Amino acid sequence: MAVLRHEEPERVPWLPDMGVLPTGSLERELRNKGMGLFAGASVMDVSQPHVKVERREEGGDIFTTYRTPVGCVSTVQTLDYAQSEEFDRIPWTKEYMVKNLTDLEVLKFMMEDIVYRPNYRPFLEREHWMGDDGIVGTGCDRTPFHKILLEFTGYKNGIILFQRYPKEFEDLRVIIEKKQDEAYGILADSPADIILMYDNIDAVMISPRLFEKYYIPFYNRQARLLHKRDKIYACHMDGRLRCLSALIGETDLDVINAFTPPPMGDLPISAAEKAWGDKVIWINFPETVCHYGVDELKSYTMGLLEECAPGNNVIMGVTETVPFKTIETTFSIITELLWKHGRYPLLKVN
Repeated sequence: MAVLRHEEPERVPWLPDMGVLPTGSLERELRNKGMGLFAGASVMDVSQPHVKVERREEGGDIFTTYRTPVGCVSTVQTLDYAQSEEFDRIPWTKEYMVKNLTDLEVLKFMMEDIVYRPNYRPFLEREHWMGDDGIVGTGCDRTPFHKILLEFTGYKNGIILFQRYPKEFEDLRVIIEKKQDEAYGILADSPADIILMYDNIDAVMISPRLFEKYYIPFYNRQARLLHKRDKIYACHMDGRLRCLSALIGETDLDVINAFTPPPMGDLPISAAEKAWGDKVIWINFPETVCHYGVDELKSYTMGLLEECAPGNNVIMGVTETVPFKTIETTFSIITELLWKHGRYPLLKVN
């Protein structure tokens, strides 16, 4: 919290997302050695009283139909792609909800039908049980434009619909934004200090032109509300960010969460710090490095620490899935090195 509040920390925080490291003796041992946890918890209930959802599973696929008074839309997700024992079977969307203009109209009804109600109990309970072992934040919905592409249309079909039916697409975006304004009001009044938007930004998929028009204004408008209530506004940007780096610097976001440096990302930490000023960089340790062996893992971790010097503006974490076979080695080495070498202020070797 010292880093997030721009105060001087005792050391660089080591704060993986809760759940990326299985609960048990290893997790307990590493927490005793200085590793913390970041967890999320809801502060509101969300319902759609006039939408009936029907689900069935068949042959590794999940078929979901959404029935409304103005028509039906459906999705198909698959579990077949993740049969490896190393990974959880997280559904992957084969067929998105919106395929055509008719589906777009049904989705408008569904979005207008959303009802938000404050419910702080899940957050307060998780914060109580977390105690001093970590911090708890709450999540918020994706930027309206991004939500449409990522959740309802898929990138390819979404851009086609955006080009062919600009008015209808914009009408939907505005409906979602107005509904999200209601949710942000609840977030601002909530007991959560950290508001984390899971936008999953990747510049390969979102151009600078789109980011400047549809993302920056939304971030900055919501940031004004949240900052009045002393909230910390974070955005999950786990993709390649180099061509968006200057524009990200123009946002009023406080934290860039899940920032993934090379070799998976394409923007070094030093370049991000230069472009983003006093924004906190919450690092996602790149998962591919976990495959390189112990010596390379140690070398890379030490290199990250040197690049982060003096260390008052970064949080070290893991926000994605670490390969199962490397979990014990990866988390043990990073924990030991950060405890030994992570005291603030960090010094550059050269």
